[in-house]
Amino acid sequence: MVALNGHKQASKAEIGFETFPCEPCATEAGKLLQSLQGMIQITFDPAVERLAVFFDPKGVKIPSILATLQSFGLKPKVVSIASPIDQAAQQ
Repeated sequence: MVALNGHKQASKAEIGFETFPCEPCATEAGKLLQSLQGMIQITFDPAVERLAVFFDPKGVKIPSILATLQSFGLKPKVVSIASPIDQAAQQ
């Protein structure tokens, strides 16, 4: 069974930005997001100006993720959500 950091199920949200953060800001935002309870994995993709977050919806909710990004002066918007993702089904 494939899992994200030991989690069998996770929700995934893709978040876009009006203006994508610079690398240092993305790094700091990523560190703060990773500290949220329930956050599993974060991937910034500057090529498409999006952030993919895998999280346990029992531990953290989308509004908390967005508020964390907004605290950096960013204007995030949810592009897509898949909840929950069964990692075993993706094998």
